Amino acid sequence: MKKILSLMGIVLPPQWFFAPDVLIDLFSFLVLIVFTIISLIYYKKSKNKSFFYLGISFLLIGLGQFFEIFMNLKIYYDLTKFFQLGDMIVASQVTKPLIIISYIASFFYRLFTLVGFYFLYNNSKKDNKVSRLNHLIVIYLLMVLTILTSVTFHFFCATSALFSLIISFNYYRVYKKTELKRSLVLSIAFILLFVSYMMMAFIALSPATYIFAGALQLVAFIILLYLMIVIFNHGKKLKKN
Repeated sequence: MKKILSLMGIVLPPQWFFAPDVLIDLFSFLVLIVFTIISLIYYKKSKNKSFFYLGISFLLIGLGQFFEIFMNLKIYYDLTKFFQLGDMIVASQVTKPLIIISYIASFFYRLFTLVGFYFLYNNSKKDNKVSRLNHLIVIYLLMVLTILTSVTFHFFCATSALFSLIISFNYYRVYKKTELKRSLVLSIAFILLFVSYMMMAFIALSPATYIFAGALQLVAFIILLYLMIVIFNHGKKLKKN
């Protein structure tokens, strides 16, 4: 079973970590969606397009997170049945739908995540004026990349790590120029995501490594949640004044 899953590009945590892993993904999804809502509310009030692209970016990554939750729930449920029964007939029944569902969900998870990171990268640049045609070309290339690397989870992680590093660097440059703490917090969150994705891409994933990488992602999203609360409270104070 593990050999089949590795050929499908799926990295598995230890069995006892199945439920916490899904809960971490669910928490990340909820944070991203709330962050999206707040960003779009601020865009509506300020007409600042950077908030609009920030919201769309987190929405796309959130949709990717949704497909990952869906994929993991199906995989973990079927694998739990397999581990409990341990029957070859059950294994064959589990494997067929597992391959189809995991491939479809994994494709959308990777595509939405990479496109979301691309828009975050574009939004974090000093000059983020890019034509719609260029956006379409990049999205097309990311789609082709996702298809060609559908069974190479490590390459997806390496690409996500590269996006995270560049985004972190761009937000840090904004912080150095403007001294906006919001930019520094974003930089810290994305450097943690960079380390997490790098661990998944280049370190042989033992159960401990998988858990630590997942914990780093959780910390990154907690930082984003903190930033979201600060922005919300700041908006309430401005409204009162």
